[in-house]
Amino acid sequence: MAHQEDSDRSVGAALFLFRGGPFYLLQQALGFIGPRGDVRARRAPVLVLIAWLPLVVLGALQGRAVGPTPGESVLLDLAVAVRFLVALPLLLLAENLADQGVIRVAKQFVDGGLIKARDGEALDLAAARALRMRDSWLAEAVMLGIAVLASTAFLQGELGSGEPSWRSIGAGEARSLSLAGWWAMLASAPLFVFVLLRWLWRLVMWTVLLWRIATLDLAIAAGHPDGAGGLGFLSLAPLPFLTVVFALSVALAGAWGTAYLHRGVDPRVHLGALAIFVGLAALLLLIPVFAFLWPLARARRAALLGYQALGSGLARSFEARWVDEPASDAARLLESPDASALADFTAVFGTVRNMNALPLGLPTLVGVAVAAGLPMLPLVAAVVPLPSLLGQLAKALL
Repeated sequence: MAHQEDSDRSVGAALFLFRGGPFYLLQQALGFIGPRGDVRARRAPVLVLIAWLPLVVLGALQGRAVGPTPGESVLLDLAVAVRFLVALPLLLLAENLADQGVIRVAKQFVDGGLIKARDGEALDLAAARALRMRDSWLAEAVMLGIAVLASTAFLQGELGSGEPSWRSIGAGEARSLSLAGWWAMLASAPLFVFVLLRWLWRLVMWTVLLWRIATLDLAIAAGHPDGAGGLGFLSLAPLPFLTVVFALSVALAGAWGTAYLHRGVDPRVHLGALAIFVGLAALLLLIPVFAFLWPLARARRAALLGYQALGSGLARSFEARWVDEPASDAARLLESPDASALADFTAVFGTVRNMNALPLGLPTLVGVAVAAGLPMLPLVAAVVPLPSLLGQLAKALL
């Protein structure tokens, strides 16, 4: 029991996904971390202002807050607005919720009796490795480097394209980054990309931990009423990361919306990219749960053999006692617990036979689809009239 409590604490400590690493320590030094280790709400508006407000101020100094064209106006750039005023604060504010959601799922392995006593040390080792991934200075240095390089490559590419933009001033060979462009390249864009990569790294950490847990000899109960051997709670595993999918979808919708509003690019040309995005998002969120396909299939197969043997003996005993009895004794069957026991066993056997190989429910899949698709609805409404859209929806549902 003592070791079980230690494992419970270890898993809980490991899965405070965002409470570790250099960026967390920096936030702690800046007063953005509360006494219990959770992120203070005021951090989000501060970082959002750092990312967005200087773009407007610096743009105004060079006539780019509202420039001669929409593309040359910071305030008319829909992609910038939704990226820094919607997606970024969502990613920042959802960190505490993600921690709570992941810990709730992880603790269930211990609370549900799925970890056998001999695997307690292996569970602690998996948690310790997760801690090292979370706290890795190298990982965050690589993420920061990628964020800076990606932002620089994008800005330099846009500068060389010659397209009018608030990120640049001048024309021809005299074209150079504007003040707002410099801030976007060195601060705003790297901050957004870094926060996003930090989320993705936590998803990798969560995936690795669950795959390591799946290699343990879990105490899967094939007859468990959740229909997943006691692992039904894993349908909640992807939910803490729906914020990433929603934020990415918001950023994509903003970029495609800007292309539509400024250059008249039909949003329908992005349908292929949207389908790929939804598919990849679903795959990334569900990969952690895929780790339990083999353990569940193996437990189901072993349980079916055992239950079939037990059922054969139970059925033969029932028939020998009641089917071969004279018909006049049929009334005694109504008062005997034998029929009820056989019916109960049949129900349990049905649960084992219908046991899910993948502990995912429809609400989880719907949640992924909604997170990926909801931000795209304004784009759909822009090219498909609302009455027509509602008519098509009704036709599909009725």
